[in-house]
Amino acid sequence: MAVGTPVPAKRQERARAKCLERMVTEPHDWGVELLMIEARTAQLPSHYV
Repeated sequence: MAVGTPVPAKRQERARAKCLERMVTEPHDWGVELLMIEARTAQLPSHYV
């Protein structure tokens, strides 16, 4: 599952938290038992995302 949308700079942290919240609750509702989340580091080029 991947979702992207522009967010004003002042609201990025809240938007990130809400996104993570949905990324946990929605798959659980679908019966997903294992969720793996990885982070993008500064070394990872943005064109990979």
